[in-house]
Amino acid sequence: MISWYFPEHKLPDNVIATTDAKALLGADYCPHAVRLQFSSSFLEGIADYVDPGVPFISLSKGLELNTQRMMSQIIPQAMKNPRQPFIALSGPSFALELMNKLPTANS
Repeated sequence: MISWYFPEHKLPDNVIATTDAKALLGADYCPHAVRLQFSSSFLEGIADYVDPGVPFISLSKGLELNTQRMMSQIIPQAMKNPRQPFIALSGPSFALELMNKLPTANS
C-alpha cells in the first residue's frame, strides 16, 4: 500500500509488508496503523494469531463512527481479551510529513 499512496517512498530493507496474519505468531509487539473505522473487524480477523500478552502500539486516532468507541475500547473487545496490553500514540501527525521525517530539529 505504501507504493500506492507514496510511490516515491520505500520501506526500509528490514521491514517486510504482508497481509498474512500468521506473521504475528511469536511477535514481540504489534504496531497497529489501520484506519479506526476498520480496526474492529481487522483486529477480530487476526485475534487467533496474537498472543494475549503481545502489546499493541496503536497509531489510529479518533472515535468509531457508529459506536463512539476509542481504540482503548476497540482493542480489548476485538481481541476478546480485556487485559490485552496496548499503548496509543497521540498528537497531530500527517502521513506525508512522517514519510518525509518532519518535523526535524531544524524545521
